[in-house]
Amino acid sequence: TWYLWFDPVAFGLIVSPRYFRSIRGRIVPYGLGFASQLVTAKVRSGMNETEHLIVGAGPTGLGAATRCYEKRLDWQLLEAEPHFGGPSQSVVDKQGFTWDLGGHVQFSHYDTFDRYMEKALGADGWFTHQRESWVWIKQRFVPYPFQNNLHRLDPADRWACVAGLLEAYQRELSGVGCQVAAKTETRNPKPENFLDWMLATFGRGITDLFMRPYNFKVWAYPPTEMDYHWIGERVSVPKLEGVIKSICTGEDEVSWGPNRVFRFPKKGGTGAVWDSIGRSLPPDRVKLGCAVEAIDVDRRQVSTSDGQVWRYRHLINTIPLNHLIRLAPGVVQPNVADSLRYSATNIVGVGLEGRAPEHLKTKCWMYFPDKNSPYYRVTVFTNYSPNNAARPGQQWSLMTETSESFA
Repeated sequence: TWYLWFDPVAFGLIVSPRYFRSIRGRIVPYGLGFASQLVTAKVRSGMNETEHLIVGAGPTGLGAATRCYEKRLDWQLLEAEPHFGGPSQSVVDKQGFTWDLGGHVQFSHYDTFDRYMEKALGADGWFTHQRESWVWIKQRFVPYPFQNNLHRLDPADRWACVAGLLEAYQRELSGVGCQVAAKTETRNPKPENFLDWMLATFGRGITDLFMRPYNFKVWAYPPTEMDYHWIGERVSVPKLEGVIKSICTGEDEVSWGPNRVFRFPKKGGTGAVWDSIGRSLPPDRVKLGCAVEAIDVDRRQVSTSDGQVWRYRHLINTIPLNHLIRLAPGVVQPNVADSLRYSATNIVGVGLEGRAPEHLKTKCWMYFPDKNSPYYRVTVFTNYSPNNAARPGQQWSLMTETSESFA
């Protein structure tokens, strides 16, 4: 591709095959004057070329595109859907209610990420919330984290949970691990799976009452078939001293967790963030509604649904691995895609007339570990932003999440 550059001040003609590719269609300074016209003479051979080809315009793909743009690299972004955001998009239904595709909230430990979020919506484009989340179990609300607030349980369940914690604590002191898969105790304290980790960390009481049933509803897979190294900050591991103090004093412990304070867009749902970031990118570098249909890794070529072929040097993929494997035959055996295991989430939103009842007015979301409901979490979505309703102040909404898998 060649770009012809005319400078009316210098009356010169400059021909460049590389530099002007990154500034096509824009007026930028040159020499003593400025460019008033950019004439593109493109040799159409049915082949497009780019240094970095990014597949998928969800948060990860948009992050990659933004960094490439800032560093003045050669890049192109392809997205199958006609909008930005991927699973982090928001939708508006026929009644005017806004919905996210899941319970998304914004919290971060990173200044750089926070700056991009404020750049997307502005400092005044957010509501800031103190998290108030609850566990609905055995016909009562227990503050989240469940394992930090056992004093809310009835005496029998409370003792079962404490006895399990004491047993786990004693095993830790003696160096004995619990491996449920083999139904044995071992001198190797390292858990073999997620259920082993639950029992070794919380004991059988908390595991049976909350951790195991809730996590099965979230992931739709038995915890014996899951690893546990992903946990990090996602699960509160209480100290025995704190649990006993809570039981004796009856005080709630609700301050744990990286998301105890979070933000949410005032308008447009979570998708407003990613739509704003996507629209800040040069339009000629972004192709929406352009699905990848095949990837030839030997030739470093991608074929798309609009009949185009893209040649790349670096491919940045953000679509699910099973889809990537099917699109790039020969990289791994085709049956590998079918062997990858995953779960899906069904989001059901309920818009209601009037105002939220008193006992829900301050709640953010609620967990449901019991078997008498299919969903694992329900969010009072208008508590995030009243603008999630079509008529703020006159309507409210609930959003449920229910997992499924092919297990």
